[in-house]
Amino acid sequence: MRRTIGAAVFVSLLCLSMGCSSSRAEDKKDEPHWIPNDMSMHTDPYDVAREVEEDTAAKSPRAAARDAAGTAPVAPAFSSDEKDAYLQGRVETIYDLNQRLSTQDLQARVVGGEVYLSGTVDSDIERDLAVDLARSVDGVKGVRSMLAIRNQPPATGAPAIVDDRTMNERMNDANITASVRQALVDDVRTRGSAIEVASFRGQVSLQGLVASEEVSLAAGAIAASIPGVGGVTNGIAVRGR
Repeated sequence: MRRTIGAAVFVSLLCLSMGCSSSRAEDKKDEPHWIPNDMSMHTDPYDVAREVEEDTAAKSPRAAARDAAGTAPVAPAFSSDEKDAYLQGRVETIYDLNQRLSTQDLQARVVGGEVYLSGTVDSDIERDLAVDLARSVDGVKGVRSMLAIRNQPPATGAPAIVDDRTMNERMNDANITASVRQALVDDVRTRGSAIEVASFRGQVSLQGLVASEEVSLAAGAIAASIPGVGGVTNGIAVRGR
C-alpha cells in the first residue's frame, strides 16, 4: 500500500511538472486523468524509477577504489574462542544428524582446536564413530575421547591422526567402518569374534584372530556387501595356523 501511494504521488508530481490537464471535460469521460500538453515532454515514470534504482545500487566509493586497486576484501580475524565455538558447533551438528549418535549421551568441547569427548555410549562402535567423525571436521587438530561404554571401563584417549583425505572422505570412511562393524556383530557367523575394522577412501581392512577359516571368509564377504565399500583387504588370521 505504501509503495502504491508513493507511485501515485510520483506520477502526480511528474504530471504537474509537464503541464498535464488535471480536469475532465464532460464529453470526454473516457480520457485518463492526466495527459501531457506536449507529448515530447512525456517521460516514462518507470524509466525514472529504474534510474533511481541504478543510482542506489551503485558501488560505494570505497568499493570502487578497492575494485580499481584489484584487492579483495580482507576476511575478519577470529579469536581462538570464536574458532573453537565454530568447530564445536560443527561437531555437535554432525552428531545430531547421525542416526547412530543422535540418541547417545555424549558431549563435545573444543579447546585450542582439540575436541574433547565425554559421556556414555552404547558400544565401542558408537565410541569410535564419534571419534572418527570429530576428526573429519576441517580445522580440528585432534580428538581426545573420554567416552565411557555402558557397563564397561572408560575408554582410553584416542590419538590424533593426520591424513590427506577430505572432510567428506573421512566422514564417509567413518560411516563405512561403523556399518561393517555393526554387520559383523549382527551376523551369527562372526558375532563374538575379535575383528578390527578400518576404512580408507572406501577400502576396508580387516584384522584379527578367529576360530576358523569359515569365519574369516564370512567376515570378508560381510564387509564387501556394505554399500560404499570399494574393496576389502582381509588380514584375519585363523587360530592355530
